[in-house]
Amino acid sequence: IYSFCTLLEMEKLRNTLSSWLAVVVGLVCWEVVLNAVIIKKVRYTEIDWKAYMDEVRPVVEEGERNYSLLRGETGPLVYPGGFVGLYAVIREVTGEAVPAAQVLFAVLCISMFLIVAMVYQYAARDDVPALLLCALCLSKRIHSIFVLRLFNDCPAMLILWVSFYFFCKKSHLLGCLFFSMSLSIKMNALLVLPGVLLLLVVHTGPIKSILYILFCVAFQVLVGYPFLLYDSAAYVGASFNFGRVFKRKWSVNYKWVPCEDLPEGQETLLEDCVGLFSSKEFGLAMVGMQLLVLSVFAWRWVRWAGGPLALLLNRATHYTPKQCLLILLTCNFVGICFARSLHFQFYVWYYHSLPILAWYALRPFGIVPALALLLVVEACWNPWKGESSTYESSLLLTCCHGFLLCTLWWNTSNVDEKKKKTE
Repeated sequence: IYSFCTLLEMEKLRNTLSSWLAVVVGLVCWEVVLNAVIIKKVRYTEIDWKAYMDEVRPVVEEGERNYSLLRGETGPLVYPGGFVGLYAVIREVTGEAVPAAQVLFAVLCISMFLIVAMVYQYAARDDVPALLLCALCLSKRIHSIFVLRLFNDCPAMLILWVSFYFFCKKSHLLGCLFFSMSLSIKMNALLVLPGVLLLLVVHTGPIKSILYILFCVAFQVLVGYPFLLYDSAAYVGASFNFGRVFKRKWSVNYKWVPCEDLPEGQETLLEDCVGLFSSKEFGLAMVGMQLLVLSVFAWRWVRWAGGPLALLLNRATHYTPKQCLLILLTCNFVGICFARSLHFQFYVWYYHSLPILAWYALRPFGIVPALALLLVVEACWNPWKGESSTYESSLLLTCCHGFLLCTLWWNTSNVDEKKKKTE
């Protein structure tokens, strides 16, 4: 650890493009070998792949447009129309064969690393060391999610990170396009919507930002058009259901919240307990806390742009790429912190943002606390008892989230402010 930290502090590995390229090439080679070994040596675990194929097969083979009739062995289809289009293509490419799908998802895993590295390099190369990219390639859980589980969270987040790149470059139309594509695959992209709205208002003004949002809405309508035309209520109700409750058994973050197990035989597909965890009050409290914390951070982000009056008069100071990235990733992280229930595959929602968030949040304390935090979070996202988490691991993860959120607030107050004033 000491040697690694020493390397991180070496200036020659911090700022040069050649050092970034060298690290990226080395890590891509590592990823290729590691994914190949995992596919060959580790047993595949069937969870949702067959369900995905069952859900898209009627659309492809029978032209089914009634969303309420699309279901797999794990239940009805609960993703937007982009998911159906994407997995119809994946089905065509793989022939529904798991080995072929594993190779495809290994390619997605490597592509994900390359895109994230590209975003890091563009937005924060001046003060983030290239070797921090190593933290993107060491997660047991993430590799499992990609090549041993084949979850749809993987392509959804890959596309979302592409949108981050374009938003950092102020290519707002492309950013909105890829953001909408990600949202059409899985609804979790909505976590970054507040950040997207703020970037659009600051960089394009209130009027143009409305046009960009209408573009995003139009994309969703276009993707879901065949299903909306047949039964719009069934499509919207299944694809954008904000009231779903998840089983406490698979919760990674709030399993410690009190809830009494339902008697055997009374469990449903999504509920397995009665109590605070499954109550509407707890869900509403989480939403309220998310909005409150986002408002606190938004106050700072608006100040970076010159204040509320500057936004209204379209005279806001544009954000730097680093500020753009921190706004988007922090919005996503706040949503993660107050998500009612996180399942193991949801780790990919924010894993690739943790190294840079921890770097900026804990930089005053040195790199060792940041690395320690990443290791503890990784441990919490792996099963502690059988195939699930425990009360202790979920409480520890909640504490880690809270600690990182507080240090982000305290230590990112003036990111790039001096640079903007100089410019």
